Amino acid sequence: MLTELALVSPFIVAQRMQQAALPGTRPTAAQRRELQRMVEEKSLAFGAGGIAVGLRLFDSWQRAWWQAWTQPLSPAAWPSMLALLDDGLRPAHRTAMANARRLARTRSRPTKK
Repeated sequence: MLTELALVSPFIVAQRMQQAALPGTRPTAAQRRELQRMVEEKSLAFGAGGIAVGLRLFDSWQRAWWQAWTQPLSPAAWPSMLALLDDGLRPAHRTAMANARRLARTRSRPTKK
């Protein structure tokens, strides 16, 4: 998931930068909608990721909080740390993949002036 996110993010940024730069200084209504969508999607994805991380941390804390403070991080803890990373990135990954598919479809369309 992290690899896909790292590969698809530059594509999305390039597509949006190209769309924003094409018409000049006045964005079209479609471009304004796309920019608004971008802000909303990022806010929702990062918020959902933060909630997922918080829930997993709270759950882990409830079960073994004393070990986290009294023992060093053991190799056995890595799967739970990776699961934490996975939970936090899943919403952003889902949004980025959907954006990449949508933007790839619109790339071949000519822009209206």
